[in-house]
Amino acid sequence: TSIEIAVNIEDSAISMQAKDNGTSPDTGKTQGLGSELLKDVCSSWSLEPAPAGGMILRANLLLES
Repeated sequence: TSIEIAVNIEDSAISMQAKDNGTSPDTGKTQGLGSELLKDVCSSWSLEPAPAGGMILRANLLLES
């Protein structure tokens, strides 16, 4: 029902964090289409359960000069 998004731009990189209050996905799958897209466009990313419930997505993208 809610999501918090934080974006930070420094030099030639963008770091982003998105946190929701939903439930952890338990699909039995390790990767989906979204995971493949993140792997292609991000220098690094992670998706993990938030301590109080929900999920936290962290992603880092490099900008071209």
